[in-house]
Amino acid sequence: MPYCRKCGTELDPNSKFCHDCGTEVAPAPTTPTPSQAQSKKTKFPIAGVILIAILAFAAIIVAISIFPTNPVSFSQTDVASSPNVNSLNMTIIADVAKANVMFKELPGNQRATTNTTATGSQGIFSSDQPISLSFKEETTDQTLTYTVEIRKTDQWNLFSNMQVTCDLVIDPTAELNLTIRTTTGEILFNSDQTVKIQSLNLRNTAGTIDATVTEKTTIAKSVQIETTAGSAHLHWNEPNVTGNIPVNLRATAGSVTATIAQEKQLSGNVTLKAETTTGEVDLALDIRGGVGAKIETESGAFSTVDIDQTGFSSNNAPLNSNNCPAESNFLITLKATTGRIHIDANYDPGINN
Repeated sequence: MPYCRKCGTELDPNSKFCHDCGTEVAPAPTTPTPSQAQSKKTKFPIAGVILIAILAFAAIIVAISIFPTNPVSFSQTDVASSPNVNSLNMTIIADVAKANVMFKELPGNQRATTNTTATGSQGIFSSDQPISLSFKEETTDQTLTYTVEIRKTDQWNLFSNMQVTCDLVIDPTAELNLTIRTTTGEILFNSDQTVKIQSLNLRNTAGTIDATVTEKTTIAKSVQIETTAGSAHLHWNEPNVTGNIPVNLRATAGSVTATIAQEKQLSGNVTLKAETTTGEVDLALDIRGGVGAKIETESGAFSTVDIDQTGFSSNNAPLNSNNCPAESNFLITLKATTGRIHIDANYDPGINN
């Protein structure tokens, strides 16, 4: 039997008010049915499943948008032309690209051509123009200045899978000042045509630099090859020089290799400095006739120096070729703060051509 919650009087089961004090009778608590109880228990799991589904769908959309699933095919050519030019100052600046430098006689007044291509894939919401190119030409006093900049349009997409290549063809008739700077990518330089290089400056942050100068090349001022994290290679095969020139090869964390072959008499001395902070420095030197060499090393406490020589003064640095000082000489300094220096030097008196 129910009782009044105020005065305690016993009440009839169907009473709505206490017949003694008039207080309203509180409704009796109801017991949930099994289906109601089950519904309350299942509300949270259903909501959790919906939330997980929404997050999974969002993750799929993000993955599709940033991961490289959209194919890329890009190609653009530019030509730098100017009449009556005897000097070309050329600069290539790229964030991500492989740069190939070649020499070839070009028609008419063409001095250089660039063909930039991009292949691979990128996110579906990336720009339809994956590469941004800018070209600038200016001719002053028979000197053409030509600057090319190559940038990825979508700088923040770290998941793109694009291979960018810039093929640079230079007419060899004009004297050349060439600068190439890339953030990531190879730089390949090969002077297999008769060309006069005033200065050559090749730099990248990460990647390989490989430069070859041949007997058809004349170097007038300087050569600078530098990488932060990568490798720098110079292949020196009987080029000409006009006067004394500096050649600098440098890697912060990586390897430096200089392969030098010289029999033909030079008109000056070549001062070569090859160095790395952490890594290896390798010198392969083959000189003949009237070409001499002096090799010095600078090594840190955690560096080693290995020397194999023929025709030089000793097996310890500094070492001189048996004819040094000669009429023309390579004055070489090799430096490794932490790492290894390897020298393979050969001097053959032979017949001076």
